[in-house]
Amino acid sequence: MRPARRWLAPFAAAVVALCLAVAGARGGTAGAHPEDPLREVTGAFTGVPASSSEPFDASSTIFPPDDRLQVTDTTVAPFRAIVHLRFFRGGVRLRQCSGTMVAPNAVLTAAHCVTGGQPYVWADAVEVSPGRDGDRQPFGSAMGVSFSLAGGWLDGQPDLDIALIHLSEDPFHGATAPPMTIAAMPIDYFTGRLLELAGYPADRPAGTMWRTTFTDAVATNVRINTRADATPGQSGSPVFERNGGEFLVTGVYSIQTAGENVAVRITPPLLEALLGYCAGRCTLTIGGDAPPPPPPWTAAVSVALVGIAADR
Repeated sequence: MRPARRWLAPFAAAVVALCLAVAGARGGTAGAHPEDPLREVTGAFTGVPASSSEPFDASSTIFPPDDRLQVTDTTVAPFRAIVHLRFFRGGVRLRQCSGTMVAPNAVLTAAHCVTGGQPYVWADAVEVSPGRDGDRQPFGSAMGVSFSLAGGWLDGQPDLDIALIHLSEDPFHGATAPPMTIAAMPIDYFTGRLLELAGYPADRPAGTMWRTTFTDAVATNVRINTRADATPGQSGSPVFERNGGEFLVTGVYSIQTAGENVAVRITPPLLEALLGYCAGRCTLTIGGDAPPPPPPWTAAVSVALVGIAADR
């Protein structure tokens, strides 16, 4: 592991120009600066949460048999670092997602949780509840302050469906530690790996966390494809691997399809962009310098370290 690096992007003036104070002002960025898809688009959450109940969503993409298991103790690592997200607009509940505490004051999730799909319906408030277990919120909850996402997502690039939600200081007072480690691994790394996906599926009782493990991941330049079971509500869930007491997040769950479920793969350029989005606001823990050994059922592969050029 190594500490996060801080850097100031040369396009800081453009970032300032893109800052959007309220959800209603967050339009018209698509197509701007297409040469820089990882440019930061940021905005403030200025709305209020709703008091309405959470509906049961029966829609799903499951590849039988459904092998998801409920997490019965959400207060242990890594599950206490996995959060339930409720997004609102105009005081009305908009959608639910999942996310990961990657710093005491930062949550990694999917960009479409903030924006919705096209045409965008932006959230103006988000409630963050780590380790939620039905009606229980063992660590309480906090409201998001602002967000950062890649401008290329607004230009129609689905492989950039990723966002950071910024919180005020450390609202959970260290109770969710350790934050998950983010790692950029090469394509061959994923072959045969025992990976895990955990979050809050909308086809299960409200606020309950479910997990599944899988070894069928197929990585591309920008994606992780799998037939691991996942449903709406799990958008933003981490794809991670256990490495002793460390939990390596290598992808962020994005969409479910009829034939496969898809996560955004953390690539070196995307990792560097996330470090930039965090600069001056949060500190990410970066892993990959000492990756787990290859699984015994596959041939050994050479694992590159964080900082390699992106495979193309």
